[in-house]
Amino acid sequence: PSADTIKFSTGGVERMQISNSGVTGTGIGAGKILQIVQVEHTSSAQSTSGTYADTGLTANITTSSSGHAGILVITNLAMGATANNGGDAYVKFNIVRGSTQLREGMAGAWEDNLSGHTHNKYWQPAMNFYDTGTSASTTYTYKCQYAKKSDAVTAFYNNTNQYGSSIVLLEVGS
Repeated sequence: PSADTIKFSTGGVERMQISNSGVTGTGIGAGKILQIVQVEHTSSAQSTSGTYADTGLTANITTSSSGHAGILVITNLAMGATANNGGDAYVKFNIVRGSTQLREGMAGAWEDNLSGHTHNKYWQPAMNFYDTGTSASTTYTYKCQYAKKSDAVTAFYNNTNQYGSSIVLLEVGS
């Protein structure tokens, strides 16, 4: 070891070294972030269907050739719904990898039962998921989808009253 190396030992066994080249040792590197992909999306959309539709928020990541453990998916979504004649205004949303649904969520509110009354509700839900169903050296596409739920008339995404949505993919090392 050179003069620029610091060694750490316990029980007479060297566990870690810090040098000008970096940190090495037993257990070093597990959980390390290998890469980050972030996508911001501000285009708006709306739907009157209860079937999931793409929001347009999509991110691609090609995993590393070695040391891959999984992908942490973090989303911040701008959602909303409209209801007529009181009742509920709910929107459901999900994260998919390819065509596989990974996580599903819902946001909404019940207003009142006034005939002829229309109300809009807005939310900024976050959804996170650690995806361990991935492999090294593979390209994956993650996207967010949305749909109206129950009595909602319209579900909307990135309405003009909202600031946009984002998805962040963090590849985690083993």
